[in-house]
This record gives sequence, structure tokens and C-alpha cells, in this order.
Amino acid sequence: MEDMSDTDLQSCAEIEEFQLTLNTIPVEVFLHICTFLDGKELIKTLKIVCRSFYEILSDDEVWRSWLKKRWPELPTSNVFYKDEDIPGHTVCLQVDRGLKLWSKEECNIRKFRNESVHISTVDTVKIIQEGRVGISGSRDRSLGVWSLTDGLSLVDQMSSAHNGWIWSLATTPKGDQFYSSSWDSSIKMWTLDQQLREVFCFKCKAAALSLACRDGLVAAGQFTSNVAVFDPKLGGMPVMEYTCHNRSIMDICIVRDFIVAVSEDRTLSVWDITAGKIFKSGITVTKEGHPMTVSFRKSNLLFVGDTENRLHIFNTLDDSFELMESFDMGHRPRGSITSMWQNEGFVITGSKDTTVRIHTATRPPHLINQLTSAQGCVTSLDFADPALLAGCGNAVQLWLPC
Repeated sequence: MEDMSDTDLQSCAEIEEFQLTLNTIPVEVFLHICTFLDGKELIKTLKIVCRSFYEILSDDEVWRSWLKKRWPELPTSNVFYKDEDIPGHTVCLQVDRGLKLWSKEECNIRKFRNESVHISTVDTVKIIQEGRVGISGSRDRSLGVWSLTDGLSLVDQMSSAHNGWIWSLATTPKGDQFYSSSWDSSIKMWTLDQQLREVFCFKCKAAALSLACRDGLVAAGQFTSNVAVFDPKLGGMPVMEYTCHNRSIMDICIVRDFIVAVSEDRTLSVWDITAGKIFKSGITVTKEGHPMTVSFRKSNLLFVGDTENRLHIFNTLDDSFELMESFDMGHRPRGSITSMWQNEGFVITGSKDTTVRIHTATRPPHLINQLTSAQGCVTSLDFADPALLAGCGNAVQLWLPC
């Protein structure tokens, strides 16, 4: 074998010197490569390869650019909400997930419907057990239990779960049990050990229209202007009952150490659980119609949907509960928003106009897709990736993106 000449050695050295590796390529090229990679993989693997990658993938602007390049149809004018408690990449990953699941160009949605179990309107649905099981509650006073793993299969049914219309459902923090509330003024806790079984019952002074719970606390918004608070360990009577409104409570949720209620009187109230007193009340949500649903999840943003098709966004940072802005969500005609689910990246709204609309959680919201109920008004909905469950007339409907 012939010895390499000085010229050959010099050429090899030059090749080695200019050979590109992933951590030496220009940043622009690296970012372009990233647009073809799944966001979770970027976080779990690529970000920890070296300090350079870590710094690049810690920049919120990089993630916004990554999202816009993956989804060029997303308007460049859309602004992401800034939340000091939520990393920018988390928001972008959730927006990306919403677009991947529901974008008209991307998704192939399987649809399932059952209208033979309930004989009257299904006013409430809830997904429990990490998305494997769905619960439906109806005006026929019955509860249905559904397997959602590969379609919509009835697992169990309680035909006389309450003595009045079943109006609301809430899951326990662990997700293994759930509560139901009814126009019979009762709240019941249920378990699914072998079959649907009542664990115990709370008693309200009026019809219980909405529920929210956390460890050691169950709150119920009533047809009157009162909110009743229960401790599951202390029996079936309220440990506290308070009034912040002058008309019916339409929905409630728990925000950190506060109970937030929205009412037919068009206002929002905040109750301090720790102090046991009103923190804020009389916060105007809308001047037309009234709020119907309220939602809060792991951020500083509180979402309220109303009867006039508007979404109102409140900032809860520093416990301010200030209205930031309101948006028309496109349900027609004058489609009341009956139910809502949201996270950091996208918002799902159901309406009396028979549609479910999925938007990005941006300013303004960008429509990803619109689904149509096969059985009339969408009364309630819940989502646990990838299952979207809804009550539509007397039917239970499931959408499963492939």
C-alpha cells in the first residue's frame, strides 16, 4: 500500500476540519431540522445532548418559530398568552397537539354514537380513569358507564341513580371515583370496583346544578344563589354555605384555594376556601346573556363561556381575577356555549347550535376544526387525549382521532 503524500494528508485534515456534525451546524439549519421532529422528543432527547442545544431549546421564541413552521396556516398575527408559571414550550407543544389531533388536513376521526341507553337529554358527561371510561348522566335519572378504549361500549348502567334530572358530574382528584348532582338536591359519590356502586350521599337545600372537587372538599352550585361546600369525611350535610349572587349558580370551578362561581346574574364571584369568606364578588362577565360554563387548568387563565357565543378570559395571576378580553367563538345563530374544555394549547366548546368547535388558545383563537353532533344540541363535553365525549340530545357521542 502506497504511503499518503503530504498533499493527501492535508486534504484529509481539511475534510475533518470542515466536516459538519449536528452540534456544529448553523443554528438556522438546526432549527429547520427541528421542525420535522416531534416536540416531546426535542425536549426529552435533543435538549439534553449538549449545552448549546439546551440553550437553543429553552428560548420561547424558538418554540414559537418551530410551531409556525410546522403549521404555516396558523396566522402570524396570533399571540400566545404569557404565563410565568407555564414554560413557552409547553404552550407550543399543546397547540401542536391540538392541531395534530383535530386539523382538517391531518385528522381522520372515528365517530361513535349511542342513543339507545338514555331516553331523555344527556345533560352531563365526564371522562375518568385516565381516559379509559366515560360517564353519562341524563334527565331520565340514569347513569351510563362506557368503555372508550376502542369505541363506545356500554359497561354498566344505573337506571334510578337519582330522583331528579342528573345535571353535573365531577371526578375525584385520583380519577377512580366520581360525583353526580341532581335536581333532587342530592350529590352522590360513586365507585366502579366491580360495578357502579353508590358510596355515600350529600344533601343540598336546592337543586345542585354544578360540581367541583379536590381532596377533602366538594362544592356545589345550586339553583338558588348559594354554593354549598362539603367535606366527604364529615358526613352528608354542608360544612359551609355562602351567597355571592342574586340568581342561580350556573357553574363553578376550583382555582388554587378559591371557589369560582358564575351566575345568571352575569357576574363572577371568588370565595377564599382557607379564610372561609368572600374574596371578590360582583365581577361583571357580560352585559348580554349570562355565563354558562367556567374552566380552569394549570395556568393563570380562567375561561368563561356565555349564552351569547362569547369566550371571556380572566387573568388570575396574583389573585387578580381581572377580565382580559372576550372573543366571539363562531357558534351560530347566537349559539349559547353550553360546555367547554381547555388546556394551555387549545379550547373545545360545545353549543346549542349542534356543533363542537376546537380553537387554539391564542389571541385571537384560531379555528382548528368544527365537528357536528348527529343528535342535536351539544349539552356537555369532556376531553382526555385523544377521546372527546359529548352529550347530544338523548345520545352519547364519541370522537376518536386516529
